[in-house]
Amino acid sequence: MSEAYERIIDANVQPHFRYNAEIRRYLSPTHKLRSIPDVEQQWYQAPGGDYRQDLYGDGYPGSDPDTVARHLFTDAGVDFAILNPLARGNIADYLLNSRICAAVNDWLLDRWLEPDSTGRFLGTIRVNPEDVKGAVAEIERLAGHPKMAQIGIPLPSREPYGKPMFEPIWEAAVAHGLIRCASIACSARKANAGISSSQPRASVSTTRARRAASKPSTITTLPPDISAPSDQSTAPM
Repeated sequence: MSEAYERIIDANVQPHFRYNAEIRRYLSPTHKLRSIPDVEQQWYQAPGGDYRQDLYGDGYPGSDPDTVARHLFTDAGVDFAILNPLARGNIADYLLNSRICAAVNDWLLDRWLEPDSTGRFLGTIRVNPEDVKGAVAEIERLAGHPKMAQIGIPLPSREPYGKPMFEPIWEAAVAHGLIRCASIACSARKANAGISSSQPRASVSTTRARRAASKPSTITTLPPDISAPSDQSTAPM
């Protein structure tokens, strides 16, 4: 493009399940019977829940794609949104944790990414770094999807992420052009990159490009085949 077009990207949108049991639809019969933490998993939970009661509606706030799209794209003027759903934290059973991550990914595809005809929602592949083999397998399973923009890991870790034990995960991500996202400050795919701090919104120009390094960064990027939207309206999802 000869002229710069400033695109606004919300780099950390956290969609929610409509209700706690919804995740079980995406688990195997064996894992459906296991105890799983609730969506609201704060250590010091506010009385009455994490959100204002009037925000719940038919499900948790942030659980309806049409409402989220309207708030982001129509009301706030955002061009693209990177969806980074929460998993269920660090669970002692690391294999169950990996299955939960896979279920979250399948739910994200089924409820948010596949029905989105606008191409303005991008996704995060949630992986469990405590199951290195499983995390690599999950990256390989979903990295080819055109709407998956990054991998997501929990911010807290029992071991520093710089240890060699995690290198197969980072190598798999880099091999597919995916950058690591630790929930609070996100980053995404290579090319057409602008700078994003821990603030959730970033203004990105299509004339600026920065190759993502093979280490954690705060570069917010988009796949190069995504063109700028012609207006701020949203198509039916």
